[in-house]
Amino acid sequence: MHLIPSDDFLLVELVEEKSEFALPEGAAREEFRIGKVLEVGEQAEKHYKDLTGKIILFERYGPLSVNQFNEKWFLVRTQYILGILED
Repeated sequence: MHLIPSDDFLLVELVEEKSEFALPEGAAREEFRIGKVLEVGEQAEKHYKDLTGKIILFERYGPLSVNQFNEKWFLVRTQYILGILED
């Protein structure tokens, strides 16, 4: 079975959960997640087609959790993407 996201969703595999990320001193500490983009929905593909395989930073609250085949995935709307992590 293969899950293909619809609309402006991304299917993301959880890599790591963090509570801070090189923020300036005094900045609010938000919790967020880091994940690898597995699939891109049809509407998201128009603007984010090159995200498949990329590592993204996304908000902790908002994305939908999907637990299947002993793996933790998220359906993430593009509005919850905070950035793309690169080496």
